[in-house]
Formats: sequence, structure tokens, C-alpha cells
Amino acid sequence: MFPAQNNRQLPAEQPLFFDDFITRNNWKAGQENFQMQLNLMPATNVYETEQAFYIELVVPGLSHEDLLFFTTENGIEIRYQPDAHHFEPYGSRRYLHREYRPAAFQRAFQVNTDALDFENIHIDSAMGVVRIEIPKQENYWGTLPLRVPFSLN
Repeated sequence: MFPAQNNRQLPAEQPLFFDDFITRNNWKAGQENFQMQLNLMPATNVYETEQAFYIELVVPGLSHEDLLFFTTENGIEIRYQPDAHHFEPYGSRRYLHREYRPAAFQRAFQVNTDALDFENIHIDSAMGVVRIEIPKQENYWGTLPLRVPFSLN
């Protein structure tokens, strides 16, 4: 038998169902939902070597082929949009407990685009980690400071 997780609190949606709408703290409920949205961003490592710049995203269940990559005038943008046409017929499965579901996200990384060679970008994925390698231009080999590590837009 597998060990069970003991959670004595109801999920966030259930107390709202039982609470009176007059005494409920809607401001707090809105803050909790906003915090949950922020947690849907994939964990990311950004680092560099003397010859390349790397971005690693932890995206369980996805590969680099599921993501969209864009170069912008300020850096690189990574997006994921779940397939809207995927339909699961009613009754095909019944979740008893669900903690994970794919959600759309967008991450933008601002770097010195003049220093990077976007023509030779290399992207691969293994075990739920997408790794992006962007080589530096030869005249920029050494260190390359980031301007802003990420943004939420």
C-alpha cells in the first residue's frame, strides 16, 4: 500500500461553496487565485558559459516540440498553449485527485541580442526539462550580463 498524504484542509474551491457570500472575504479569495496563477510558470534556470547562453525550463509532460520559441528585439520568448481542440469524451476518465494539468504560459528573457547567434540555436528536451542553448558571437565570448532575468508578460 502506498503512503497517503494527509490534508486536513478543504481545497480552495470548497469553502467558497459553503460560505455565505456576504461574510466571505472576496479580496482574500482573489489574492489566492492570483497567487495560483503565478505558480503556473515553469521553474527556470538561466546561466551562461564563455561561449553560450542557456535556458532550462522544467515542463513535465511536455517536450521542446510542444513549445513556441520567438526571438524579439530584446531577447527570446517562450510560449506554451494547450491544444484547444483536444476533447476528452465524457465518462472516459474520472479524476479522484488532480494536482497537475497543463496550463498556458509565456516567459520572456531579455538579453543583449547583438551578442547572441540566434541562427545556431539548439533546443532539446529530456525527462521534462527543455534546454535551450544560444551560442554567443565570437567577439562576445567571455561574460554576458543579463539585463532582466524574466518578465511575466
